Amino acid sequence: MIKLLKSAPNLPKDLKSPTVENWINGRAKTAKKRDLEAVMGAWRALPRYEFVTLSAARHDRLKELAASTGIGPAALMRGQRAHKPDSLSADAVKRWLANPETTLRRDHYEWVLARWEEIAARNQNMIALTAERIDKLAAERERTGVQPTILLKHADNAPDGLTVAVLYSWLLGKSKAARQDCYDYALSLWRSLPDRAARPQPGQLNHAGRVPLTGEAVARLAALSKKSGMGPHSLFKWAKLQGIQIPKGLSASLLRQCLKREIKTVNPAVLEFAGRTWEAACAYKIRPVPVEPWVKDKLQVWQRSGLLTEKLFVDTADMPEGLDADVVVGWLSGGDLEARSDHLEWVLARGKVLSKSSAPRVPVSAAIREKLIAERERTGVGQTRLLSEASDVPFDLRADIVSAWINGSIASARKDYLDWVLRRWEALPDG
Repeated sequence: MIKLLKSAPNLPKDLKSPTVENWINGRAKTAKKRDLEAVMGAWRALPRYEFVTLSAARHDRLKELAASTGIGPAALMRGQRAHKPDSLSADAVKRWLANPETTLRRDHYEWVLARWEEIAARNQNMIALTAERIDKLAAERERTGVQPTILLKHADNAPDGLTVAVLYSWLLGKSKAARQDCYDYALSLWRSLPDRAARPQPGQLNHAGRVPLTGEAVARLAALSKKSGMGPHSLFKWAKLQGIQIPKGLSASLLRQCLKREIKTVNPAVLEFAGRTWEAACAYKIRPVPVEPWVKDKLQVWQRSGLLTEKLFVDTADMPEGLDADVVVGWLSGGDLEARSDHLEWVLARGKVLSKSSAPRVPVSAAIREKLIAERERTGVGQTRLLSEASDVPFDLRADIVSAWINGSIASARKDYLDWVLRRWEALPDG
């Protein structure tokens, strides 16, 4: 009752929850006409939900998915606040698992089922964590001196589900299997880092023996900064990621003062650190890295959507030297098994931005929801199966997103995603 009064903006301000409760339980024999009409109107405006019984078959399916994925209700709901239906919680799912024959909202059940089935489908791509695979990870950690916490702290495009805890569970032998894409990504990321011994190891700063900050010294540092694409702040962030020792007393702001010539003299160790670290960053930026299967899969999805290859390079001025459409075609065709790291990082970052920002959105109206539900009922194919059996699923389109359109918890959708789902369902025969 309180929720109804708070959510309806046009109710009389003096109307209180106890008043309405008295109408319902019969304590009040009369009511103001305007109050009664306002409450009835607010109730009629609320969405109408369809309810289902958690039959033995449905209950068994949920328990089977929870057991096979190793994902409980709390983990299932983590990070899903923007996608899940309203009022659905991990505690509610726990009650379903403990109490079959419960009555629950259909949109709640379908969203939870789709979410678990999506995780189960993704987990099918698992590999055994053999001693050999664990040794490869441990050897790279030892070679680079980079621990999992640092490795993933600044990682870009990491697969969903790859965490520091997961990495440690692999290294300590606590996990018997791992997702192929997560394992490949972690191993590739470690292999892309330089040896521990190859990193510059400058000493500590002191205030004795300062030298004039010449124009030549500033010009050299500015050129290295431009070549690496890193300013002082980015350089320090990168150095920490690589485990490079930063002299005590040296900061990004001090280095920025050097570049702006706001100081007259400087400790030679500052120039040595900045020069050697920027040179290492330049070499690191253009190092060859393998074009991993997960990278190629992502590029192929963008190619099918029309993003690659020419559209990627339209109206951009920050493209790395030597990168063009032919380079990307080489990765896609399999002719080039390695890529310059700066080329690959730029393409992945650019594609991610364009795939989100360039896509127009449309309202998910009641008519669209009805159309989606009608196609699902006609074909007998749920959203999880619809996506899992297609080879051209748009990047980032998931079954739980389609569920959110259907149950009304998302007010708008990417037009290309919505069009694809409708076309896919409409192309299927009657179930």
